Amino acid sequence: MITSLAKKILEIDIEKKTFQLKKRDDLSHLLGGVGLSMKLYQEFRGKKPLILAVGPLNGFFPFCSKTSVFFGVKNNVYDYYIGGSLGNRIKFAGLDAIVVLGKARSDIFIDIQDDQVTFLDYGVDFHSQGLPGRRSIIEFKTNKYLLDNYFRFSGSEADSFLSFKNISGIVISGTNTFHIKDKKAYDELYKEILTRYEYLSVKKDSFPSCSGCPMGCKNSNIGENSGNFLVHSIVGCQYAKKLYSNKDLLISCLNVLGYPYTHEDIEKYLDNLYNLHNEFIFK
Repeated sequence: MITSLAKKILEIDIEKKTFQLKKRDDLSHLLGGVGLSMKLYQEFRGKKPLILAVGPLNGFFPFCSKTSVFFGVKNNVYDYYIGGSLGNRIKFAGLDAIVVLGKARSDIFIDIQDDQVTFLDYGVDFHSQGLPGRRSIIEFKTNKYLLDNYFRFSGSEADSFLSFKNISGIVISGTNTFHIKDKKAYDELYKEILTRYEYLSVKKDSFPSCSGCPMGCKNSNIGENSGNFLVHSIVGCQYAKKLYSNKDLLISCLNVLGYPYTHEDIEKYLDNLYNLHNEFIFK
């Protein structure tokens, strides 16, 4: 299924209302999620980027249901994770990350379908945009960041940053499909992971679930802002960190999708990620 480790980055300049898709071989050593977000933030820091990034297992395995949301305010950086269907939509748009650059001259709404972008004026009916059944709608409102009318995180840092950029909302629709070479092995591994409920740190409930998660836990609508580097690279849920901290399982998931990672690759990646993280902390 995987023919290249190069990352596909959709760059959107909201001041100029332009966009371009870039295939980045130089980022292929980054597994995804937090590592990709940090590297892109370093590159685009001067343009006040909002970065949405996913990992290699998003859309394919249970509990890998988050999206890394990365931005900076003044001299601080913030790394949030939000659930819902957003990670799946980005993955099936054929993207590894979306980078929103600059500041819009007036409030705008961004409509993304695969690698194409349409800029709409503020006041548009959010729920009339995108492709029903294949979309995620993000609404940026005063004191609230809301995804698909349920999943959220809030905080003064996010409110200040999003207000500065003049983005009223984003809708992302993904229409791509992917071929899995060994479908039988994939199905067996998927089912095995679903049976490992004892590794999760939340109980099953009846709340709306993130994509690929049958748990419906009471915390499903609350974003995360800290956690295990490896889990947040794939971009998994913190409540499944015991599950995906198992490198043997992680390697199996990656390999069945066609990613040729080894244990040594993962260890080297983590060392590089810690060094990259320290550049932010001690800069």
